[in-house]
Amino acid sequence: MTSRVVVLFAIVAGLLAVAVMLNWQRARAAVQSERTSLAAYEQALQDANEVLALRSHRPVIAAAEHPTRDLIARINEVLEHAGLSQRTFSSLTPESDVKLELASSGSADYRRQSLRLSLTGLQPRELGSFLAAWRDAQPLWSVSRLELTHQRSRDAATPKYDVSLILSSVYVSYESSSS
Repeated sequence: MTSRVVVLFAIVAGLLAVAVMLNWQRARAAVQSERTSLAAYEQALQDANEVLALRSHRPVIAAAEHPTRDLIARINEVLEHAGLSQRTFSSLTPESDVKLELASSGSADYRRQSLRLSLTGLQPRELGSFLAAWRDAQPLWSVSRLELTHQRSRDAATPKYDVSLILSSVYVSYESSSS
């Protein structure tokens, strides 16, 4: 009888060991899943806060002056500040200069001037550096549209893009001009 008890005890101990091992693995997977979920939640929260901050950002209005016309020099300064070559600058062309339909007082009109800035051969991180430097250096000119065209490249590890940005600036015009 003692050998039966020992065998039975060994079987029960083995089954308990298997059950403990399975539960331990499940618990470890649950902890890892919790960590992953918590990291995803924190990232989503950070992204939502960034979206709210960007939504609250209103364009700066240049009071009683037309936006500066020396943008090519300013673009080159921002490229340099972002650590990019001035050769990435391709062109700057006017898009529009229109009167905004807002309630205005007196003879002042609000107008929005838009220009198209073309940059070539940028990697995504370079574009991010340029946009961050632009936002800091040029508060009067906001990016209202961004278009990317993927360049065909032999080196697939470093994708490059041609970038077209629409820059817009709202200003007050005291001249009476038609749209």
